[in-house]
Amino acid sequence: MTFILLSTPTMANKFQFNFNIGQDTADDGEERSGTATLVRFGLSTTPKTMFRLNTAFTYQSGSNSFSQGDFTLGPYIYPLAYMGRKTPGQPFLFAEGKIGFGSMAKKSRTDSGFGMGAGIDLQMFKNSGFTFSVEQHSASESSTRLWFGFYWR
Repeated sequence: MTFILLSTPTMANKFQFNFNIGQDTADDGEERSGTATLVRFGLSTTPKTMFRLNTAFTYQSGSNSFSQGDFTLGPYIYPLAYMGRKTPGQPFLFAEGKIGFGSMAKKSRTDSGFGMGAGIDLQMFKNSGFTFSVEQHSASESSTRLWFGFYWR
């Protein structure tokens, strides 16, 4: 039922869907070291406005038997949204609250915090394109995240 509603032209114009892959690099001095691989599925409201609300689920896996799922919610700001399709790139800023559940070294863990970053959506097709962003993740551990993905409306 959800797929049918989101695939109709009226509903599809009200959301932006994202699929991203990325890399999480723990900052120096943190309990978790090295990098983790990230996969993220996101949904943003009203792709034609400057202020959007975004929610996402991120799965991360890394060294030391690290595995975690994060749920995020927060605002995205697109300062050039008023230009619409006149520009091939739409830069954005974001801040998200996060809560994560997972395990590391065979011990369960809960992780909460926030992330802030910036990126750009590059329109390649009529209603879709590529997205790239950099995020500073601050939770139980601090890390830098690099994202690359695909979006469609």
